[in-house]
Amino acid sequence: EVYLSYRRPKFFRINETNMKILEEKVKEGKITLLMNTDIEKVEASGEKVRVVFKDGRSMEFDYVFYCLGGRSPVGFLR
Repeated sequence: EVYLSYRRPKFFRINETNMKILEEKVKEGKITLLMNTDIEKVEASGEKVRVVFKDGRSMEFDYVFYCLGGRSPVGFLR
C-alpha cells in the first residue's frame, strides 16, 4: 500500500505529466491520497514508523519518504 500525504487540499506546482500519472495510480488503487493533512511528528513504533497528524489521527507505515521542497524544515526534523 502506498499513501501520499499532502498539506494542501489540491496539488500546487505539480507538472501535468506527473499529475496525470498520479491520477491514474489513484484510480488503479495503487496510491491513496491523504490531502489537506498536516504531520505533527514522526516516531518509531516497533519495526514501523508512526505518523501523527495535527488533527489527532495517526497511522503506521513500513517506510516514510520525505519530499520537502526547496528548504528543509530543520525544526520539524529535529
